[in-house]
Amino acid sequence: QQQVNAIMFTILEKRELAPDTYWFEIEAPLVAQARQPGQFIIILAHDRAERVPISLAGGSRERNSIYVVIQAIGRTTKEIVNFEPGDSFHSVLGPLGSPTPIDLYGTCVCIGGGYGVAAVLPIAQALKEKGNRVTGIIGARTKDLLLLVDDMRKVTDEVRLSTDDGSEGTKGFVTDVLREMIEGNVKIDHVFAIGPVPMMRAVSELTRPFKIGTTVSVNALMV
Repeated sequence: QQQVNAIMFTILEKRELAPDTYWFEIEAPLVAQARQPGQFIIILAHDRAERVPISLAGGSRERNSIYVVIQAIGRTTKEIVNFEPGDSFHSVLGPLGSPTPIDLYGTCVCIGGGYGVAAVLPIAQALKEKGNRVTGIIGARTKDLLLLVDDMRKVTDEVRLSTDDGSEGTKGFVTDVLREMIEGNVKIDHVFAIGPVPMMRAVSELTRPFKIGTTVSVNALMV
């Protein structure tokens, strides 16, 4: 019991990715060692805080740390993003949820919409390490809101971008980019998509007629 109480969930690093959206590296030894792609955690900022589920964006087993991306959209997430390096959260519970099946599929497409790209990033990395050819598709409303593009480029074979206003990459949605690939006769063996539920539904409806296996995240519906 004394050893558990001694664990400090200290923020090691914080950086702003876009307005109101921040990347954190948090010291969490047990989670860091046990985490697998596709899982999430629950953060309590303080002892009376609301329990907030956050997808894992990766981590470092060497540093006993985990990575998360948090968008300040409600009272509790606004509280969390006000924490700075050196501060500690009250608790970090995890890893939770079923890990994403990582196999040798062949050619995979990993799609991240909005801050969903943070959750799909470790999946893309694991698929690449398994020997797959991996294309990342990142979408946002505008160029300034595209997240983790360089991080995705480091763990994939290529990255394609889409913006609603056409300020970067394809003008339109991530499904428009995926449709371009399919109509361009790119052989796709499996698609992984994480983001807003309407986006994941649209991806699934696009791939279904082509019998392309598609995995999405239902954390938002379950928690």
